[in-house]
Amino acid sequence: MPSYLIGNRSGGDLLVSGNPWSGQIRPQGGVQLRLDKNASGTAYVAFSGGMTVTSGSVWLSGGGLMDGSPLYPGDALFVPRIATGASGSFSLYVMADAAASGQARLYYDVY
Repeated sequence: MPSYLIGNRSGGDLLVSGNPWSGQIRPQGGVQLRLDKNASGTAYVAFSGGMTVTSGSVWLSGGGLMDGSPLYPGDALFVPRIATGASGSFSLYVMADAAASGQARLYYDVY
């Protein structure tokens, strides 16, 4: 399973872009995510890229989590294919809070 070291960049890190199922009509499948159990903080997953956990050290300032889902150490999240839309492209962003930034490893796979 591939992995990605998550940072704390404003707006999040782009993990998936485009359409990994391009040319496939099947509605099943999805993206499986798992935060390493040794991560020291929380990661967030969103479609918008508008995630801002902190801005100027003020919690949820700068727009907050527009559609972020938290992942705690050892947690898994499955984004079903049907949630990404029937056609076109989609983006999946990830971001870590300050405690996990730069050391939180996120494992992912596209089915």
